[in-house]
Amino acid sequence: MKVKFIFIALFISGTAYGQAVKSVGTSADILIVNAEIYTVDAAKSWAEAMAIKDGKIIYVGSLLEAKKYQTELTKIIDGEGKFIMPALYDLHCHILQAVLDEELYCKIQSNSLEGTIRKIQDGVIKQKKNTWITGAGYYPELFGEMGPNKSLLDSLIPDKPAFFFDIGYHNIWVNSRALQLANINKETIYKDHVDWIVKDKITGEPTGWLKEDARELVTHIAPRPNYLEADIKYTFSRVAEVLAENGIVSVQDPSSFDVNLLKLYHSADSLGLIKSFNVSFGLPYLITNSNLSLDERLSDLLSLSKKYQSKNIKTKTVKLFIDGTLESQTAAVLEPYLNSVERGTLLYDSLQLNIIIQKLDSAGFQLHFHSTGDRAIRASLDGIEYAIHVNGNNFGRHQIAHANLPHPDDIPRFRKLGVIANMQLWWMDNSTYYTELLPSIIGKNRVQQMHPFKSFSNQGVLLSVGSDYPITTLNPFEAIQKAITRKEIDSNNEQIISENECLDLSETIAAYTIGGAYAQFKEKEAGSLEIGKWADFILLDKNLFSIDPTEIHKTKLLKTFYRGNQVFENE
Repeated sequence: MKVKFIFIALFISGTAYGQAVKSVGTSADILIVNAEIYTVDAAKSWAEAMAIKDGKIIYVGSLLEAKKYQTELTKIIDGEGKFIMPALYDLHCHILQAVLDEELYCKIQSNSLEGTIRKIQDGVIKQKKNTWITGAGYYPELFGEMGPNKSLLDSLIPDKPAFFFDIGYHNIWVNSRALQLANINKETIYKDHVDWIVKDKITGEPTGWLKEDARELVTHIAPRPNYLEADIKYTFSRVAEVLAENGIVSVQDPSSFDVNLLKLYHSADSLGLIKSFNVSFGLPYLITNSNLSLDERLSDLLSLSKKYQSKNIKTKTVKLFIDGTLESQTAAVLEPYLNSVERGTLLYDSLQLNIIIQKLDSAGFQLHFHSTGDRAIRASLDGIEYAIHVNGNNFGRHQIAHANLPHPDDIPRFRKLGVIANMQLWWMDNSTYYTELLPSIIGKNRVQQMHPFKSFSNQGVLLSVGSDYPITTLNPFEAIQKAITRKEIDSNNEQIISENECLDLSETIAAYTIGGAYAQFKEKEAGSLEIGKWADFILLDKNLFSIDPTEIHKTKLLKTFYRGNQVFENE
């Protein structure tokens, strides 16, 4: 298959956002004809033609009316009866770090232990000249509640230090050599988190599974490239290509671990290298440096925001980690984990968190929470409620990302407080992660409450979508299918967890488009195909509404347009 990625100069429009340009005397630069156009406007309208001028839509509707905007200079694009919808928003996407790390970590994603071992062996060969062997993507469900063990890695990599991130990048699996170099032994405890360095229940020796920030004891001593030394032209050509081939024109990048990523974005935008997408960057509110006061941190964030804001880079979002993950039992939950008295880790004291949220909200920041467990989600909502009580409602459009396990009582609070549920649609399925691993950790009843997409929608909660790439695929059609079916792609397993939580197609598309635009404060200028908005749209080989939901993942994206310009073509 030949794939062509297109960079072309963007039109600059002087048309006011939301202002309808309806004059019959207005000529179109581009006329889209003979297409099934799903506009995602409030009425969920369909159209057969669309006229574009200076990158904005000046007409969408019937072919007969659209022809009035045609002149001899108008470029005609024949949709050949195919499906057009708005381009997509991915509001939890580590795109820049993923591209920078493409060659750094070998990918070991496999649904079987045998497949994982083969990919590790391939990685050893690929990295044979390296002093460390590193990779990412192992599936936690392959190792059960106790997690992976160093003994297997020792048998595969006996002579070099090695570590591998899990699929969620929260925890790492290391061999004995890495533990030795990091001086991790029986007595080692990471701060006050006694269970973040997992130890054998009989011998007390570290097993090789390091959770959350304890992973830094190893990753910080392994060699890493300086991101600022990256080939910036190649890097951003690759970023743009990956996004455009998936129909994505706007991302929220929560890569708040390394400010150098923000510096790279800023440099690229200054050099005119960002032409086919825009970015909201999650500024780092790190809990690791306890020497800074809240006011000092706030001052630093405001300084970062002002310094690195640019034409296509928005810097008014702050990322807050509230807890960890369910599979590592670091997610903060209201009721203890099975066979335990532990309730995970809430990374902030609740009163402290309230004040942090209130201060950030008052300073005009949009908050982007990593909140997985019900206790973390409730603490996040409590903090937003406190901020509104103190500051008044600043309508910050704060987002809770993941929201894997909200307590049913807290779902209506999202709408009441104006909080956006930033959903990872690809995550929820009927894989062994949900049918075997998590039931053994939190119980079947709580698994049934996970990812309540339909409950959010039914209760009027604002919805957006984030892939969490590279943790999962960027492919939007796989994510859309999973949201509708809650099943693995090509699954023969008929079990569906909480089938009543399946979204319908129109809800899913809305979350991916106008919902994302709203979360980015852009709903008046983009996110749907309406007069006065930017002509951001994708052309697909089939109408998603006309096919079996289990076939959606086979959809081919043929073209991506950003502000009226074609930036991707799949030939």
